[in-house]
Amino acid sequence: MLILRRAYMLQKSLTIYRHFTTAGKDPLDEVKYVYRDIIIKDQKGHEIYRLEQGEFPEFWSDNACRIVASKYFSRNPKNRETSVRQLIGRVVERLREFALRDGYLDEEGAQIFRDELAFLLVNQWGCFNSPVWFNLGLYEPGTEQTSACFVLPLEDTMESLLKCQRDEVMIAKNGSGSGVVNSKVRSSKDIMSRGGRPSGPLSFMKARDAWANIILSGGVLRRFAKMEILHYWHPDIEDFVSVKAVEEEKARRLGPDYHPWFQNSNFSVRVDDVFWEKYKNDEEILCYDRYGKKVLHRYRARDLLRKIAEGTYNCGDPGLQYEDTMYKWITVKGDPTDIITNPCSEYIWYPNTSCNLASLNLMKFVDSEGKINHADLQQAVNIFILGQDLLVHTSGYPTKEIYDNTVKYRNLGLGFSNLGATLMRQGLPYDSDEARQFAKEFMSHIQYYALKQSLQLARELGPAEGYDPEKYEEYLHLAAEHLDPESHLYEQWMALIEEVKTTGLRNCQLTVLAPTGTISFMMDCETTGIEPVLFLKQVKNVVDGYRMEITTPSVEFGLRKLGYPEKDIQEIMQYVLEKGTIEGCDLVKEKDIPVFDTSFSATRGGRCHRPEAHIDMCAAVQPFVSGGISKTVNLPNEITVEEIEKLYLRAYEKGLKCVAMYRDGSKVRQVLEKPDEQKKEKKKPAPRFGERKKLPDTCDAKRHKFVVGGHSGFLHYSTYPDTQQIGEIFLTMSREGSTLGGLLDCFAASISIGLQYGVPIEEYIRKFINTRFVPSGYTDNKEIPRASSIVDYVFRYLALQLGHQDLVGVVEQTHSGGNKPVEKSSSSQSFGNGDEKVLDGPPCDVCGSMTYVSGRCYVCSNCGTTTGCG
Repeated sequence: MLILRRAYMLQKSLTIYRHFTTAGKDPLDEVKYVYRDIIIKDQKGHEIYRLEQGEFPEFWSDNACRIVASKYFSRNPKNRETSVRQLIGRVVERLREFALRDGYLDEEGAQIFRDELAFLLVNQWGCFNSPVWFNLGLYEPGTEQTSACFVLPLEDTMESLLKCQRDEVMIAKNGSGSGVVNSKVRSSKDIMSRGGRPSGPLSFMKARDAWANIILSGGVLRRFAKMEILHYWHPDIEDFVSVKAVEEEKARRLGPDYHPWFQNSNFSVRVDDVFWEKYKNDEEILCYDRYGKKVLHRYRARDLLRKIAEGTYNCGDPGLQYEDTMYKWITVKGDPTDIITNPCSEYIWYPNTSCNLASLNLMKFVDSEGKINHADLQQAVNIFILGQDLLVHTSGYPTKEIYDNTVKYRNLGLGFSNLGATLMRQGLPYDSDEARQFAKEFMSHIQYYALKQSLQLARELGPAEGYDPEKYEEYLHLAAEHLDPESHLYEQWMALIEEVKTTGLRNCQLTVLAPTGTISFMMDCETTGIEPVLFLKQVKNVVDGYRMEITTPSVEFGLRKLGYPEKDIQEIMQYVLEKGTIEGCDLVKEKDIPVFDTSFSATRGGRCHRPEAHIDMCAAVQPFVSGGISKTVNLPNEITVEEIEKLYLRAYEKGLKCVAMYRDGSKVRQVLEKPDEQKKEKKKPAPRFGERKKLPDTCDAKRHKFVVGGHSGFLHYSTYPDTQQIGEIFLTMSREGSTLGGLLDCFAASISIGLQYGVPIEEYIRKFINTRFVPSGYTDNKEIPRASSIVDYVFRYLALQLGHQDLVGVVEQTHSGGNKPVEKSSSSQSFGNGDEKVLDGPPCDVCGSMTYVSGRCYVCSNCGTTTGCG
């Protein structure tokens, strides 16, 4: 790490006051602590982390304690941490030292700053991005990398290509992620000066992806994340758009032994207003060589967007970035084609810069009536903006160029988390005008208070060196157009613009909305970033690595807010626990059901948010976010390619800067399909319902040994001689207790009786696939790499033996032609055919548990690992 310092030692110090704390009382001593043993196991039951007698605040959940201990406690023998008091203490003390050393605050002010920040952190009101916890206070001042987001330049030279790779690795080494625009790298269709063909940008992306697969971000924590961007006018654009889908298809066909390329990278296509004009007019786009003289490739704009939508359908990549919109809202003039984003697309800026992030727990600032406590919010914003600004010039950076530019612009990224849960607790449907207005009000005030604090910093310490008065004022006026002219905030905003003209601002960027994966766990948020509630049921970790299902806490609060009596609330909660949804519960009023809609339906055919709801929520807050919004537009499995295409157009028309989408189930590793000749013959009709057809005393039977989550067992199934249909199953578990063995024996007997009375085996498969309970986890079957329970495994196995790959998710995709159309409707949109399903992301690299989408990242609910950069 390059050691870089710049002493400020200014003549004036800032004005700071106490709001949350009392002089002479350390907020870290004001909370009650308890000792807990932290043990984390992977899906095979192997212990991957242990901490005995760790010290945590009593009100922190077990999950928050597990995540913070395993991810953020220092494991260095010289300064090993076992307490949250130690963890937060080292961060706030280091920032207090910086504030005093660099003349930001005097002795008294520095202590106030330290105490107020400690209160916010230990009480889960806000949190810095992960690199702060990885590094700050552990190493020599000036060497500690604290920024989550980096963007790097890439030119068409070998020196630049190799330097970019080196810089990415050094960024990842200290726990962060980076983004690159590849458009200046010559196309593989170009001709080199010596007559050969260039490798093209994809080849170098593959090299960087290989490094990403090797390097652990932060040393021991996670694979590092990357963003690869290519402009629509690059000759290799169609190869870029399709390459990840091709890799996913290879993985599906070759099975779990194949490791697809680019799994550490998010792909985004950069388009501008010209592209959309050609799209609407159905015109061709010409792609030229690097000199802009010879046409190397041509395609129709509509064809490219269709291929982008197909890629999204198949694997979630690529996303889209809207260049002219990004440049319209950026606060410093430059070349729009040079604008880059970090892997999650919340940091949007020019190359060789970085940004440190922080997020506020929105729920802490809202009372039971849904009113924002502005005094609390303003103080929290003031404290975090001050802390983040201190980190800009006191942190370590991988290169001098990144340090110089980061200090030049002093970009910060303050945002919020826990929106979805807060809305549900207030009885507001996520997909409603009231919810969007609530989010807009909260974000606009965060931005206003951040601007006020940056104004004060500029007044006392000077504006950012790269501050652009003309472009910044343009941004402030654009944002004001989205405020109610009759509101008090509008009046304050316009007065602020006049002050900024005189003083300038300390920071060229102040706010982003990040995915907040791991830090949301630290704050005990039920939802991450701007995301809605994913499911109405959660899995809670209990003793010895076992997990239990509970209802999402916000359901109970929401029901109470809507006026339901306690007796009904308890019955509704039990219904949710059993069904995973509130739909169909007679006790819930029809008008209240949308409050409890989620990102993904608990059952096929169940309710979930329409995709437009995600785009519209982002559009509501985007004018008051300096940077971007890391948000996944969740799509149902049954959506069509044409509908995805329209959603990309909608995001552009709504004024979003970037958008990423994820179709439920598109990233699940599919099993290898059997050749047609190995498939079973078409089965004969089953017995009529009500007629039992017993198996003969002697019949064919097969035995299958399996292992699920380290627990072995045997499945025996017998078939009718004439039809070869299954008529009986037996389940035996090795070395298991009498209770589990007895239950499985009874379960198998009941299934056998149903089969003999004519219940189609397909109905059992549909019903019991994705059933979740322990034991669960990895299996020893390459066709079924992991199972959510023994029952899930058994019926997946039987489905494959009977040739029913379609029932376990193996569908020969035909892009737009073979998809079931989805009817447009309101937020109560239903999808599918009523079959149970769950959300499955790729397995966690650390513990093997299921991950879920958060922003453009995947987050593990077991150990807290994220694939993002912060």
